Amino acid sequence: MRSYNSFEQIAQRWRLPDQWLPDFERYLAHTHKEKEYEPFLDHVRLVNEYALRLVRAHSLDVIVDRLIGDLLEQSGCSLY
Repeated sequence: MRSYNSFEQIAQRWRLPDQWLPDFERYLAHTHKEKEYEPFLDHVRLVNEYALRLVRAHSLDVIVDRLIGDLLEQSGCSLY
């Protein structure tokens, strides 16, 4: 099992759909009537990019670390 200590480390290892989804080109995002279709791979890349921007802009690593720690504690596990 891998262990990460930041979103940056997770982002470096993100596997995009073209690496794990057969025929990924067939899938589209935004299938709502009033939104243009977007290739799923492009959509995932953009979502990941914006997630990292938010994490960096708002120092969310600290908050997520705390939430993970709380979840582990509630389940009887520990980070250490």
